[in-house]
Amino acid sequence: MLTRLLKTLLWFCYILFALSVKGQTNYSWSYQGTALKTVLDELHENYALSFAYSSRFIPLETPVEADANTPSLEEALNGIFDPLPISYRQVGQQIILRPQKVEVEQITVNSPPEPVIPEQPIYQKKDERMEALMAARREKWRERLPYLQKRYISSIEGNRPMDQIDLEKYQLKPGDRFYDPVYNFFHDRNDEQIRMMNDLDAQSRLGQVSLVPFLGTNAFSSYNITNEFSVNLLWGMNGGVQGKEFGGVANTIKRDVQGVQIAGLVNTVGDDVYGTQISGLANFAADTVQGMQIAGLFNVSGYGTAIQLASLCNIARGDFEGVQGSFLFNSIGGEQANAIQLATLMNRATGATKFQSSLLLNSAGDIKTGQVALLLNKAERMEGFQLGLINRSDTAAGIPIGLINIVKNGYNRVEFYGSEFLQGNFALKVGVRRFYNIFTIGARIDELAAGPDRFVKEMSWGLGYGLGTSFPLKRRLALNTEVLSWHINERANWTPELHQLNQLKLLLNLEFGGKASLVMGPVANWMASEYYQEGAQQPGTGLAPKTLYERVQNCRSHQVWIGWNAGLRF
Repeated sequence: MLTRLLKTLLWFCYILFALSVKGQTNYSWSYQGTALKTVLDELHENYALSFAYSSRFIPLETPVEADANTPSLEEALNGIFDPLPISYRQVGQQIILRPQKVEVEQITVNSPPEPVIPEQPIYQKKDERMEALMAARREKWRERLPYLQKRYISSIEGNRPMDQIDLEKYQLKPGDRFYDPVYNFFHDRNDEQIRMMNDLDAQSRLGQVSLVPFLGTNAFSSYNITNEFSVNLLWGMNGGVQGKEFGGVANTIKRDVQGVQIAGLVNTVGDDVYGTQISGLANFAADTVQGMQIAGLFNVSGYGTAIQLASLCNIARGDFEGVQGSFLFNSIGGEQANAIQLATLMNRATGATKFQSSLLLNSAGDIKTGQVALLLNKAERMEGFQLGLINRSDTAAGIPIGLINIVKNGYNRVEFYGSEFLQGNFALKVGVRRFYNIFTIGARIDELAAGPDRFVKEMSWGLGYGLGTSFPLKRRLALNTEVLSWHINERANWTPELHQLNQLKLLLNLEFGGKASLVMGPVANWMASEYYQEGAQQPGTGLAPKTLYERVQNCRSHQVWIGWNAGLRF
């Protein structure tokens, strides 16, 4: 009997394989002003095409004008997306949508008049390296102005998406107010010219020694002087560093650091760091960090291409590329990041990032490689993988692996079905086609003899959890493979003994009517039980049909049989 059933299953699998290779899908549609969201939903239902995108950047209300009748998927999709500001890329079974990059007109800033450099004391000299550094910094501000303007406008207009902001009406003109990225506020052009003139007056020295601010070899000129070697016995305030700086308690730099800055407690830099900051408590850089920040408690930077290591937290307010490692949390506030974030508590990235790992939770706009957390992973678009107890995303081009996987635009199904064991069942399936979770409940009612000409009805029920995957075979045909485990409560409100039903399902899914599917297929059942029915001499279930295999060992029974499932999926 067992041999015959195995042969039957082999023939069934052979027929499914034949169906999967037979025929070729022809992509045929006609859209005249249909919203893009509706088009994507219909393509998903009719052709099993899965789209990964972020609703923040893809204009889903855009009307689509496209006709197709071709076996080429690329040709069919080009007809939809070529006229739109959207590009696409196919990765496995997923089609990833991205907004096309639009060149933004640069905001121009009138150059300030050349300042008149006053005569300097003989111990100071005009440094060509400092002049080149200041010129490069002003050019960097000019290049970054469009982004800074958009970010500021977005914040005062209720966080309106930056790609929807037209800079034409915000174009800076002579006499307008000017945004200062270092001091983070708008001020008059004349003030900006004065500040640039002061920067040009900056001089350099071989070295300086100070006890506290302005009590040292540079005296009251320290804020305009860049030093190649600086020693602050307690706390020092200087214009810049091009070499090394050491502070017993704190170092404060007005402009840039190029080299190494070490302090017992705190390092503070008003602009860029090109090198390394090391402190006992905290490092601050108002703008870009290229290099490394190591602190006893926390690091803060603007933009960064760096490694940040701290015991408490790391914070990058702008775009960041590199590594953040801390025992508490890491945060990146920019729209783009190519970063690895490692933390004990949590990681956060406002925009896209590469990889996040923490014990508690991870949150990102887009994740490129993966997220690993014991509790929760959250992303808008996930292209790699998520591994955690709960995984949440808007769209997924990768695979979420966890107890609960929620994908807003993923494989979300409800199913009503019957079987030979439990007559009525309900299942909820969430995740992606390649890997989804199954939560199910089912029941049956049996009529039992309670005496001569007397019968009573008793209910048995069960709760189950499982995992599944779906393989598209043809346009409206798919094969689902599912593994489930049930706890069965046999003719009781609850059965405390081990009474576990394990199932392997092979189900054909035939779609009809757009949102509904007919589901049917064979099921392999294995019941492991320590439950004794009333009056029974050995454990096991009395609800199973004729079994293929039975065995009792150590007061535990094992029963195996082949069953079926049939129902509707929505």
